[in-house]
Amino acid sequence: MSIVNLHDRFTTNEKEFEDYKKSPDSKIYVSKKPEGLNEFAMNLHLSNRYWETKRKIYREVPKNGLKVKPLQSILVEADYLMIPDNVFGEITGRGMNTYKHIQVASGKIDPGFNDVVLISLFNAGRTTVKFKTGGVLACCFFHNTESLSQTSFRKLKLEERVSPLPSYSIFTKWGYFISDNWKCLIPIGISILTLLHTVL
Repeated sequence: MSIVNLHDRFTTNEKEFEDYKKSPDSKIYVSKKPEGLNEFAMNLHLSNRYWETKRKIYREVPKNGLKVKPLQSILVEADYLMIPDNVFGEITGRGMNTYKHIQVASGKIDPGFNDVVLISLFNAGRTTVKFKTGGVLACCFFHNTESLSQTSFRKLKLEERVSPLPSYSIFTKWGYFISDNWKCLIPIGISILTLLHTVL
């Protein structure tokens, strides 16, 4: 098994991907050319969504960045990829995140894959780490297989590639804010009550 040279086997053109899908010269499709693409590896970037395990829902990455607290594990969406039937990918961490104590769960991308890549991050450090949309999460490299995969993935339509985020009422948003920040809100509430008691 050889490692795929991405300079020769990379495309942002869906028709080119489909035309060469079962060929020895098959292409790996990415919706937009990623930064950090080199001969044998490409970076995977944070999209605008993450999976909140506590509530079991997708949430939008805040504009000021996604905070990963100490000892917190989080599942995030990265780039949209389509992999031909004779290639599989491996996901690994990046050295630039290792010094921040961010661990990336190793993963594989099956031949024929056609979806958004999900990446599991764990903050093994003592400080909160922030990731912004488009920030580098992990690295991916690809191997040629000796035969075509028999596994078939359903080709997603354009509108299915990213499912819509749920919309919440203002009361639900306030409820989430309070449940996420209750440790900070209690001392603030006590301080306000003490101040009111002192003034009155």
